[in-house]
Amino acid sequence: MKKLFFLIAIQLLCVHTFVVNAQRIFSTSYTMDDGLAANRVYSILQDSCGFMWFGTDDGLSRFDGITFKNYYLSEYVNATTSNSVKKIFIDSRGRMWIGLDSGIVIYDSKTDTFQPFHAKTETGEMIQTYVTDMIEDNDGEVWITTNGKGLYRFSPSGKVRLKVYRNIPGETNCISQNMLMTLQQDSKQNIWIGTYSEGLCCFNKQTETFTTYKKTNHTGSLSDNSIQKILEDTHGNLWIGTFQHGLDLFNPETNNFTNYQDKSSVNLLDHIHDIKEYSPGELLISSDNGIGIFKVGKGEIMQSDSPNLKIRISANKFIYAIYIDKEESLWLGSYFDGIKFYSAFQNNFKYYSCSPASNIQAGKVINVIKEDKNDCYWIGTDDNGIFRFNAKTQEITPFRDAASIGTTYYCIHDLLVDGDKLYAATYGRGLEVIHLKTGKVESYLNNPKDSTSIPSSRVFSLYKASNGCIYVGTSAGFCCYNPEKNNFTRIGSFSSKVSAIIEDYFGRIWIGTGISGLYSYNVRTKKISSYQRSDNSNSLTKNVITTLAIDSKKRLWIGTYGQGLCRYNDETDDFTRYDHLKLPNKIITSIIPKGDLLWISTNKGLAVYNPDTEYLKTYSKSNGLYNEQFTPRSGVEVSDGRLFLGSTDGFCYFFPQELRENTYNPPVILTNMSILGKDIQADTLNSPIRQSIGYTNEIVLKYNQSMIGFNFAALSYIAPKENDYQYMMEGLDNEWQFTKGSNNHLSYANLPVGEYVLKIKGTNSDKIWSDNEVKLKIKVLPPFFRSQLAYLIYVIVLLFVTILTIRYYMKRTEKHQKERIKRLNDEKEKELYNSKIDFFTNIAHEIRTPLSLIIGPLEYLMKTSSINNVYGEYLSIIEQNYKRLYALVTQLLDFRKVDTGSYKLSYDSYRIKEIISKVACIFELSARQKKVVIDTSAIPEDMSVVTDEEAFTKIISNLLSNALKYAKSSICITAIEKDSDIVITVTDDGIGITDQEKTKIFDAFYQVKNNSELNKLGIGIGLHMTRSLVQLMNGKIEANDREDGESGVAISVYLPKQTAISQTVQAVKRLEDTIIPENNSENMEEHGLKTILSDEPLKKQYAVMVVDDNPEILDFLSKILSEEYFVISASCGEEAIQILEKNSIDLIISDVMMAEMDGFELCGKIKNNINISHVPVILLTAKTDTESKIKGLEAGADAYIEKPFSPFHLKAQLLNLLKKREKLQKTYASTPLSDLHSTVHNTLDEEFMNKCSEIIQNNIEDPEFSVNTLAQELGMSRTSVFTKIKGIIGMTPNDFIKVTRLKKASRMMIEGEYRVTEIGFLVGFSSSSYFAKCFQKQFGMLPTEFLKKAKEAPTILK
Repeated sequence: MKKLFFLIAIQLLCVHTFVVNAQRIFSTSYTMDDGLAANRVYSILQDSCGFMWFGTDDGLSRFDGITFKNYYLSEYVNATTSNSVKKIFIDSRGRMWIGLDSGIVIYDSKTDTFQPFHAKTETGEMIQTYVTDMIEDNDGEVWITTNGKGLYRFSPSGKVRLKVYRNIPGETNCISQNMLMTLQQDSKQNIWIGTYSEGLCCFNKQTETFTTYKKTNHTGSLSDNSIQKILEDTHGNLWIGTFQHGLDLFNPETNNFTNYQDKSSVNLLDHIHDIKEYSPGELLISSDNGIGIFKVGKGEIMQSDSPNLKIRISANKFIYAIYIDKEESLWLGSYFDGIKFYSAFQNNFKYYSCSPASNIQAGKVINVIKEDKNDCYWIGTDDNGIFRFNAKTQEITPFRDAASIGTTYYCIHDLLVDGDKLYAATYGRGLEVIHLKTGKVESYLNNPKDSTSIPSSRVFSLYKASNGCIYVGTSAGFCCYNPEKNNFTRIGSFSSKVSAIIEDYFGRIWIGTGISGLYSYNVRTKKISSYQRSDNSNSLTKNVITTLAIDSKKRLWIGTYGQGLCRYNDETDDFTRYDHLKLPNKIITSIIPKGDLLWISTNKGLAVYNPDTEYLKTYSKSNGLYNEQFTPRSGVEVSDGRLFLGSTDGFCYFFPQELRENTYNPPVILTNMSILGKDIQADTLNSPIRQSIGYTNEIVLKYNQSMIGFNFAALSYIAPKENDYQYMMEGLDNEWQFTKGSNNHLSYANLPVGEYVLKIKGTNSDKIWSDNEVKLKIKVLPPFFRSQLAYLIYVIVLLFVTILTIRYYMKRTEKHQKERIKRLNDEKEKELYNSKIDFFTNIAHEIRTPLSLIIGPLEYLMKTSSINNVYGEYLSIIEQNYKRLYALVTQLLDFRKVDTGSYKLSYDSYRIKEIISKVACIFELSARQKKVVIDTSAIPEDMSVVTDEEAFTKIISNLLSNALKYAKSSICITAIEKDSDIVITVTDDGIGITDQEKTKIFDAFYQVKNNSELNKLGIGIGLHMTRSLVQLMNGKIEANDREDGESGVAISVYLPKQTAISQTVQAVKRLEDTIIPENNSENMEEHGLKTILSDEPLKKQYAVMVVDDNPEILDFLSKILSEEYFVISASCGEEAIQILEKNSIDLIISDVMMAEMDGFELCGKIKNNINISHVPVILLTAKTDTESKIKGLEAGADAYIEKPFSPFHLKAQLLNLLKKREKLQKTYASTPLSDLHSTVHNTLDEEFMNKCSEIIQNNIEDPEFSVNTLAQELGMSRTSVFTKIKGIIGMTPNDFIKVTRLKKASRMMIEGEYRVTEIGFLVGFSSSSYFAKCFQKQFGMLPTEFLKKAKEAPTILK
């Protein structure tokens, strides 16, 4: 092997003189952003419930670990009360004393209320000044120091409750100054007072005397007259914190003081603000320069960030208050920065960073940690080389960083210490061997031409086996480095990087890769075995291996990227998966066996796992992990038992045996209650609680207060967001409900009436369930109307009301019956009125069709020059339908008359047969079309009836119309005399109706159901009107089966034979008199239509189809159009479709309102059928609304004509539509450059013609291209293609092919690329002469003439 050796540098171990000071301490900050009242904190305490209280410059804050509740005293006491809280303490009775800069306020936690302190001295003086400190002595007396008003003594049981001590000039037995700073009672019951500038005072309660100590020139005197804080420790030592001269210790035997000062540059004893005893022999002292630990035995102060301390504190300045809570956690109140929280349980992990202050991003990611000698460690970073960590001095120094080798990126993936050599696996710089004694650096890089060189310069892992061989894992394979020969033996090549190497107890080398799974290498046999993930549950969990480890029981553990942990089973040569473990994350970064335990670092925290007992505990930021994202294979156990872990932001170490579990049993307490979303205060209006909710055991709610909510907290402050909770409302919930952390709220809506017990449990951050369970009894009262008293009242009232009701009912029965009859009449009238109003709306359509049949013949009568036998039939139609129209209009008017009560009958005597025969004539044409015979022969000629002719005519007309709809072949009308009535019966031979329908057919708008034929009935209007008229004439009407037993219906009308005739002379009315005189139509000339019809016969060249389900309209249209067109009629849409499929139709006229398939649907089917979509459609309908017109045009209609219509207008529209299409077709055929788009009228036809044109264009050079070829390409028959093209553009397919060739030739001539003689051949003509002949015949000019005209006037040929 050829070795590449580079002498990089001669380095000494301490070549860099700077030290990375990057120790990190875990803490939690609380400021105004988190809800604190103000960031300036003067005083801290914890009450008996476990709440933390903070006196700030702008209010009092209560904290439960999640939420701050702020009390602004100006809102709770009065507007003039100050919010600046200087001191808080809780006396032996549980009351909180709040010292302000303007007096004292007392807080009662049971009622959550504040009261000003109103105690007065003998002279009536109250405390209304700046309070600096307060204490309660062993006798229950409260001592209060003020800034300028001296010392106050409050005796709750004394005759004089408030007493004041002030400085009296010239007196010796008095306090030395009125400006006081602090208080302390010692174990001998003496009260010590620190003054602002006049030394230290001691008050003897037994002798009621003051002793003053001041700074003098004598040795052992007080060091400073400005006293900030006094503390007596557990050993009875009295410590005095001064303003400028550090800490003094008082010796009561000699009355001398020993002074301690911090001579360091930090000077932690300058401007002391607070002193607390953390443990015997250790004092926590805060000052303007931060906080330190004063070791009493040594008489020196240490910085609070020392790693050897039980609790470490980062450097914070201007600390004014220190408090140690029940969990031994530390709270610091600062002058500027709010609150800092430190816990010994979060101080287990010592964190360090390799990032220099000048570049905090460099060296953040730690890839590897290896132990060296003398408690020193090598640290490999991801981008800034190698650092050295001295655990004794806590110093981190660069050893070989990026700057020292002249680069900006120096990635170390692994390190190996072997004697005096340090091996470094680098990314891109190969394997580096650093001789620690000489400082030499040898670099081994990949040489593609040398098989004994390292496989790749990207090295990821190093491992020294028991045989002394150093195994190297690279991005391109696995090799063994032989230090004696300085060469590499390549063992295997893998498809991905080698991420981990380890040797088991059998001498096998295990290799984990980044993609291709796990491999084992047998050193003796040189065999490599491969293991990959498969569907087998006993295979690897994933092929991406991050780390490998061998435990004390010789088991191989594999950590994967994203699929957790698995174990290799040597006996069965397979794997056991541990994907069920609830690890912090499935990305395993390191596995560190320690005894029976596995310490597992992940991408989101740390876990310890015992595979035998299934014990599992996780650690996260709540336990003090500064960074939870650990890096692969950076975990290691060192010789003293410490575990080191590298992360993406520095590294940490800890002693596993020193990790303590938080066993504190936190109290669980209700912190707030709300009803209907509003917070409830104790002892207020409508409040169900008389004490604060935390002190309440039972609440009684009104029925309308059943929407309640509660906030709760487990008062453990070590990672409170990790606390777990479970709650249950006994009597409502069947199981416990679980919640966590900041989601500490529960609510219940609409609690039913009853009794319940709310239970709440909680844990601390280590998931220790508290024994202090909340139990709150809740009783929801029923509303008064459901109470026992209410039920008694109900019984009494019910008895009384029952008696009264019976008596009242007997008296009101008659009146009630009358009101009921009146109500029924009103309802009947209202129902009749609504039916009539609906009738007015629906009758409009009935008018339009007859109107069309009137206007048409009338126009012919007015516009024909002479009346001859040819037009006699039209005149008959005019007369009959005009009368029918008049009858319908009169029916509408009569309806209005009936509705208003103004319809008057005019009786006279009439011959029955005469009237009935005239009515039958109206329906003669319709009957003839349906091949139905109307038989009136059974009516006696001389039978008369006294009646109203108009009403009688309507009755007969409606009965006949109804019969005609159902009759198959005959209708029989009879009239007989029966008793005093005339009975007129109309009988048809239709399908008949059921007995149930016989009474319903006379109801307004009723139609027979469940029969497609019966649904065509129109009796819903006509028969209802008939019954109304019959009843108006004191008659009756009924429907029966035919007497002969045949199918059909017989409807009989009974009319009184004799009716008193009014004495007023009535003119004899005739049927003709009910018809409005035929007016001439003066404005019928539309669109230049000729008013005189020509007697000359017209040439018929178009076939027109008429579609209408009205036989009269169908017959009428057929006759008026048959003069100019071939007319084919269809009575429904389906019939029309069938005719279109078999016949060539040029135009379709269709009604819209037809049964089964209406005109819109018919038009849509035509326009969507490729075979007939070219046929123009005219919709003829009585629907005149805009929506119907739009719907018709959207369906593809070419024109939309309303009823009633002018036949001349219809003809003109027809002719115009056909001629316009013919003109467009001729223009297209005769103009060389015209576009095919102008001849098509819908998208389907346009797509068809474009496809035809495209096929012809693709075959234009083929002179043999024919219609057969075109039809084959289109997938249609030759006949279909002929019909379609002929219908769209008016020419045969052969002509269309020829025209397409000629138009292509025209465009080619315009383009000028080819000569005229060449173009003929290019477009498929066999000779140029034939091409010229065809061109002249089609376009009326020779090609040369066309080319000339195109140059002179290009637009004229388009």
